[in-house]
Amino acid sequence: WSSDVCSSDLDAQAAKKAVPWFLGYRIAVAQALSRKGQTEMALAECAEVLTREPGSTPALFMRAYINRQAGRLDEAIRQYTDLLRLPKSEADAYYSRAGAYEDKGEYQKAAADYDVFLRLHPDIAYAHVLRGQAHELSGKHALAIGDLEYALAWKSNIVHTPLENVYSLLGTAYSKLGNWRAAVTNYSSAIGLNPVYWDARAGRGSALLFQGSLTNALEDFTKAIERNTNSADLFLHRGIVYLGMNLHSNAVLDLTRSIGLSTNNLMLY
Repeated sequence: WSSDVCSSDLDAQAAKKAVPWFLGYRIAVAQALSRKGQTEMALAECAEVLTREPGSTPALFMRAYINRQAGRLDEAIRQYTDLLRLPKSEADAYYSRAGAYEDKGEYQKAAADYDVFLRLHPDIAYAHVLRGQAHELSGKHALAIGDLEYALAWKSNIVHTPLENVYSLLGTAYSKLGNWRAAVTNYSSAIGLNPVYWDARAGRGSALLFQGSLTNALEDFTKAIERNTNSADLFLHRGIVYLGMNLHSNAVLDLTRSIGLSTNNLMLY
């Protein structure tokens, strides 16, 4: 869920602040073109605004947003860095640059930018979610838990991403630390909000497996497979559950299916 949780939406919001209506219209057109994948036309709209109003902060934000949406992450990061130097743009630029770093897989740099943003705006729950995600992806599970639990304490303020995604990510962080009980609790919260959320089912199934609750783990993996029939990992883990239950023929079927879906499972041979 990382890049889809729309930290880039703030770019677009920043780009529409306090601009004359005509230039604001051109910026809105640029955003619409970007979302349709018409990158060069979108950038041309920004260039037109900057010709009429050189140094326009909203146009500069939109230009960086367009480049980020197009996957031109180095260019977007450079442009957000330039925006840090402009008055009253610091918070938005750090927030948006963090999203670009996260898109690029540079999670520690993303977390560092969210740090600065949260020093300026400490109570924005969604920013805690994004920093928690960056911490989790960089292997800092305890820091991720702190951010995600803070965000969930203010969950009415979480926007842009379903709550079940936050609970599931928190379950994953607890799993990485071996706290299976807390992992099961949070995955269960995610499933309660979205019963067909197969990723949370898979996560809870793994935590239940480690707890030795094989029957419940089997149910979760089976429901997850109903939603995703092409996951080698799901068949692998259900096969392990079947082995633990001494259902060897079922285990062989699942492990064989896992091998067929992923030749990387050489250990199964």
